[in-house]
Amino acid sequence: MAEISRGQKAAATRRANLERQRKIARINEQLRFLPFAVQDAMRKQLEETAARIVAKAKAAAPVRSGALRDSIRWEYGSRRALARRTGFKDSSVGVGGEDDFSVFVSVGSKDVRYSHLVEFGTEHSAAQPFFYPAVRSETNKLNSDVKRTGRRVARNMVERS
Repeated sequence: MAEISRGQKAAATRRANLERQRKIARINEQLRFLPFAVQDAMRKQLEETAARIVAKAKAAAPVRSGALRDSIRWEYGSRRALARRTGFKDSSVGVGGEDDFSVFVSVGSKDVRYSHLVEFGTEHSAAQPFFYPAVRSETNKLNSDVKRTGRRVARNMVERS
């Protein structure tokens, strides 16, 4: 077996160190974009959760004319902006601040102002909960989904490096 000289060992060590530095630089570059990738993944997760809430609430909503069911919706934006646009606010779910990325699920509009009476009932009619059960069932899942999504995005970025 041929002997490896001191110079050859040093050159091999330098090459290994350079390769390690390149890998670290690639990972650092990807980590720089991690917040954006996580935000995109979280936004998608929020959209899916909001769509499930709307579907469940619409399926459970009592229907006379269909106006109440049709007033259930979700959208991005701040709670204040939603209240200004619709003149009504009911409930919201989201991650982020008031003007970060938040998804608001609401029921009611300027024409449909009786959703709370249907949801909670009155002295003359029994409660027919349709909105908050859907919100509660999905927001309980949202926390674990958000954590799982963040971990998955970070893991995928590291594996690509």
